[in-house]
Amino acid sequence: AGGGALMTPMLILLFHVRPAAAISSDLVAAVVMRPVGSLVHMRKGTVNYRLVGWMCAGSVPMAFLGSYLLHVLGAGAGQQSQAQQQNVEIALGAALLAGTAAMMLRSWLDRRSGQARTQSIAAVRVKPAATIAIGAVGGLVVGMTSVGSGSLMIVLLLFTYPALAAGRLVGTDLTQAVPLTLAAA
Repeated sequence: AGGGALMTPMLILLFHVRPAAAISSDLVAAVVMRPVGSLVHMRKGTVNYRLVGWMCAGSVPMAFLGSYLLHVLGAGAGQQSQAQQQNVEIALGAALLAGTAAMMLRSWLDRRSGQARTQSIAAVRVKPAATIAIGAVGGLVVGMTSVGSGSLMIVLLLFTYPALAAGRLVGTDLTQAVPLTLAAA
């Protein structure tokens, strides 16, 4: 699961950081950490650069929009009212629940089908429209909440490319998350 699904709620709940500040802090930390993980996966050969490109085409512009919407929700500079903070917390909670529900559904479907996920990352037949849409949804959610790159987008990729093992998609998702989090931050 993505760092935002852990770090942002922890900053809010345990350290009482304002939601917008927690989201921004998590995104800035991710800008520093994700390139390291991405390089490890590049060396292992678990990155499909075609998927990365198509996902970034959707995720990067939508990350800017998500950040703007976070500002519109009242999380911008200055004093936040309790209602504005609650709007951001609701968006964050919805993103966490959506990611959790998608992971549980994907796991249940995999167990039910019994289908092995054995396709190599290089053998993927890219579906550009679906992949851009995954990037766009993920970029919007990440821009607003910092959650979604590792928890939501990876599950959507598993639905779209069902023959690929989750472990083989992690490097691809992590690599596309580098420009995504940079744009959102």
